[in-house]
Parts: sequence; C-alpha cells; structure tokens
Amino acid sequence: MKYICTQENLARGLSIVGHLANKSVTLPILSHVLVKIDGKTIKLQTTNLELAVSSILRGKVDEDGDFTVPAKLFADFVTLLPNDHVECSVVNGALAISCKNVKTQIRGIAAAEFPLIPTVTAITTISVNVEVLRNGLQQVVFAASPSETRPEISGVLFSWNGAGTLSLAATDSYRLSERQLASQGTGAAGDVIVPAKTAHELLRVLGLLEEGEDTIEISIGENQVGFSSGNTVISSRVIEGRYPDYKQIIPEKTESEVLIDRLALSRAARSAGLFSRNGLNDVQLRVNKANNMITVVGRDAQTGEQTVDVPCVVKGADALVTLNYRYLLDGLNAITHEKISIGLSDGNSAVLIRPDDPAAGFLYIVMPIKQ
Repeated sequence: MKYICTQENLARGLSIVGHLANKSVTLPILSHVLVKIDGKTIKLQTTNLELAVSSILRGKVDEDGDFTVPAKLFADFVTLLPNDHVECSVVNGALAISCKNVKTQIRGIAAAEFPLIPTVTAITTISVNVEVLRNGLQQVVFAASPSETRPEISGVLFSWNGAGTLSLAATDSYRLSERQLASQGTGAAGDVIVPAKTAHELLRVLGLLEEGEDTIEISIGENQVGFSSGNTVISSRVIEGRYPDYKQIIPEKTESEVLIDRLALSRAARSAGLFSRNGLNDVQLRVNKANNMITVVGRDAQTGEQTVDVPCVVKGADALVTLNYRYLLDGLNAITHEKISIGLSDGNSAVLIRPDDPAAGFLYIVMPIKQ
C-alpha cells in the first residue's frame, strides 16, 4: 500500500472518521482507522460495530492495499505535520509516513481483523439539503430519551411521507420535538428510528463537510440506514420496534394562545428556575388575558421566590400550568424565530410551542407537572 495526499486532506479525513474510534479492551481493532486503497481510491474508515463512518481522500495512489493504525495517534500526529504532501506506505507491519523533513512509523494491525461493514441496500432513498437536515436534527435530537429502557424512544424518528416531506421527531415521554423538512425521494412512505448516537455523530460530520457538498442522501434499508454526501458516508443500524403515535398528543385546539417574545420568556424561565424545587425544576406560568401578561413564578421553601412578568398578546382564556423549566428552555432554544406562539388549556394538558410562522415546520410539546 502506498499513496500520497496533502496534509490538509488527510487531517480533514481523519477528523471526520477518527471521532468514532473508541478504546476497547476486548476488540483493540475498534480504536483503529482502516486505510484502504482500492481502484485508485483512498478510503479511511472507522466503526464501533453499530455505526461506521468513511471518508474518501483526494490523492495519488501508487499501490493498492490496506492497513489499520490507532485513529487518535494518527490524527494527532497528522495535525502536527507541515502543510505539505504526505507519503504513506506499509513497511514491516507499520505505516511509514514521510512529510517534508518528518519521517515516522506507526505500528498497526492487519486489515483482515477489521470488522466487515455491510452495505446498506436501500428500499427508500431521500435527498435533503445538508444545512436543512443539520438545523432540523439540532431542533429535535436533544428530546430523545437517554435511557434504553424503552429503546423505541431512544432515537430520532425519520418519517418519509412519500411526497416531499421528511419529518424528524424525538421524545422522552415528557416532551416532544418535531421538525418537517422539504425533501425529495423515491420509495413508499415509511418510518425508521435512528439511534441518538448516530444522530449526534451525523450532526458532527455535517458540520465538517466541504463547500459544494450541499445535499445528503439518506438510504433506508430493512435494518440499516445510510447517509452520504460527497466523499463521506455514515452507515448505522436502526432501532427495531414501533415508534409511539405521537400525533395523538398534539393538541388540536387550545383554550388560550399566547404570542410572546422568545428571548424575554427564556430569560424569565431561567431566572425563575433558580428558585425552583431541586429535582422538580418546576416553574409556574400564569397567563392573564386582562393585562396581556405571562407571569413566571419559581418558588422553593429553602431558597425563596421569584416572580417575573413578561408582556405578551393573549387570545382566549386565562391559563395556569406548571412546567419543568429546563424542558421549556430546551424548546425555546431550539427555535430561531423572535416571536413564538404558546397554546395552553389547563394544568393537566400538554403545552404546545411553535414559532410564529406556520412555514417553519417546527413544534415542541411539554407535558405539565401535575400538582
């Protein structure tokens, strides 16, 4: 195996794939990156057995072959090389690296021990703008359940309607976040649950794509999902099971609708949250139609009480609800619009939060803390 590429291209490829490699006592190969030269293509690849990331480098191939080296050591070393051409070859069980006045060898493991990564056989293929998918994932992935007690809600639901809309949704049963994205695709409507770890890794990689890599293709198979853009590919297992029918908890109508400045409410919730009860994180929202005001109250017998009045526009009746202020802040932070609409009914009903723009395609639901 022998190839030449620029230090910049090699460092960028390792930054894409290297993050996934982890230390494993039972399988040391999982901390390695596979360098594979095949048909004049230089490919870097890592996996943790559930998820795999690969990146193709631009460069000159002199000899085909494959080899693995410790991913973190390789990446850290390459970032310290001069900004010049890097020549790599396998010599006596090590990767020999030469760049300008630097020569080194990194011991590795034979590529035969690297896990086989199956190719995703697509049943449905969807194309989405990279920045649109990145923004959409940021708006929902935080709401996925961190516990695998209920595996079906420990991931992000990708739901394709077969007609130009991809919906992303995540819930931990206490709150729900949904974002609808314009997309193109082939195949019948269907759902797939993508593990939260895969969604977070996808978010990281999307932020590293080069200019011109504007579209990402999502390939959905029977038990796998793939994401590819330009020279970068992510493949992952999917979570088996049926995702909860969350549509039934979205309020069709509410007794009170409030139009309010997002940042003003966020500051009030954060301030009142300082006086919430430890473990409950509870703050009370009091909607007053007479003076067009939301009062945010935090009260704890040990620390004291905080009351903040926030001007708003109220349509409908007065309302009173107690929420986990951290869940409320998560939803507010996921919205980029200045004005938001909050729909409330009573202290036992879900609270619906949306941007004051129907075209935004985003909604967030917080379940109340019942007193």
